Amino acid sequence: MKNILMVLFCLGLAGCATTQTYGTKNLSPELIKESLIKGKTTKEEVKKLLGKPTSTMITDYSMPKINLPQFGKSGIVGSQEYDMSKVMPYETWTYSKIELHKVGVTPQGFLFYSATGSLYDKRKTTSLSVCFDKDGIVTSYSFMEF
Repeated sequence: MKNILMVLFCLGLAGCATTQTYGTKNLSPELIKESLIKGKTTKEEVKKLLGKPTSTMITDYSMPKINLPQFGKSGIVGSQEYDMSKVMPYETWTYSKIELHKVGVTPQGFLFYSATGSLYDKRKTTSLSVCFDKDGIVTSYSFMEF
């Protein structure tokens, strides 16, 4: 009787091996490489492709132009003015996706649940940050999976 209850308990806890996805479901390295073109892709195109971002950040630079020294063989030989608004992102959008893989009906699945209290034995997180200039054009992006 105890063995039957233990088997039913394991089946109820573990169920079938499944994956649940939260966040931006179509986030993949292939899609990003094909679709995001630095200097060309617009905010509207990114929104159409990936939907509403998980978070946004807007940075307003109060010092848009700075003078940086120019170095030569004899040290500082002059300075050059840089427009920081062209090299620093004005707006950054972040997208994320979390995939949770559920433990299957196995002795290992039961042991994993017993040790951690979690029905999920594997988690995969994907994150994308897209930087735009003041005109809403992609200047850079960072893609990470872990």
